[in-house]
Amino acid sequence: MADGPLVSHGNERTSLSITPTITSANSLGKQLRQTASANNRKIKMTLKKRLIRYTDLKPCTNAFIDTRSPGSDKKENFTLIGPGVAENPDQHVHISIPHGFNIGGARQPSGCLNSQHSHLTEEVFVIHKGTWAFLSGVNADDGKIILNEGDIISIPMDIFRGFECIGDDIGYLYAVLGSDNPGRVLWAPKVFDLAKEYGLVLLEDGSLVDTTLGEKIPEGKKPMAVTSAEQIAEHRVVNSEEMKSIVQRTATFKWAKNKGLAQFNGVEEVALVGRHVLTKIYPQEN
Repeated sequence: MADGPLVSHGNERTSLSITPTITSANSLGKQLRQTASANNRKIKMTLKKRLIRYTDLKPCTNAFIDTRSPGSDKKENFTLIGPGVAENPDQHVHISIPHGFNIGGARQPSGCLNSQHSHLTEEVFVIHKGTWAFLSGVNADDGKIILNEGDIISIPMDIFRGFECIGDDIGYLYAVLGSDNPGRVLWAPKVFDLAKEYGLVLLEDGSLVDTTLGEKIPEGKKPMAVTSAEQIAEHRVVNSEEMKSIVQRTATFKWAKNKGLAQFNGVEEVALVGRHVLTKIYPQEN
């Protein structure tokens, strides 16, 4: 992740690349030294500031507007690197140092759903534990694909997506979003309806108001408008077959020993997400 992911600018389509293309160990070292030098001019770098142990993770159980919606009320959200897109200002950010991308995590029991939404950048999911179903479409009925431990899916920004842990045990996955500020979540309309039933109001600035705790909408602020038909129309319809083209399966990883990191003994490298491997949803530009 030395270079961080690429993002979309306007109508120009680019894709996230988890593994940058590096032709030699020397070029890798040069890139790392340049990055480190730039970062150290702004902050005093210590490994402690850049280390997160799984046992030290601090979850947020009310990070988003769907926190109390039936089927979504048992999920734990984590902001690991960067502020992410959490709507609760009390969400703990584990590493706040800007990286050019954001990494979050979700831990969910079997049957727990993350509601349909879209983002302003591409979103890459890496399955760490469990079996997960990814659903496309504003009503979660356009497409469906199942991922297992180690599998990766890269979802473009103009596709509504949701995901559910469907294994027998608690599942955990990582989510990568582009840029230091990935923007806000665009929720499917029914998410707003359910949230209102359970006392949650999402404001235009992306923050949550919990009326069950006696909170009120601050003066001068307004609730976020429910996602319109025009906004929904800007999103693509992607079926189950098409979703296969944005998935990389662990069993099909093409490991290589002639890349930058693989110059070291016992190390192999694989290019997983990028325009060269995802060509159907991310078409090549002429």
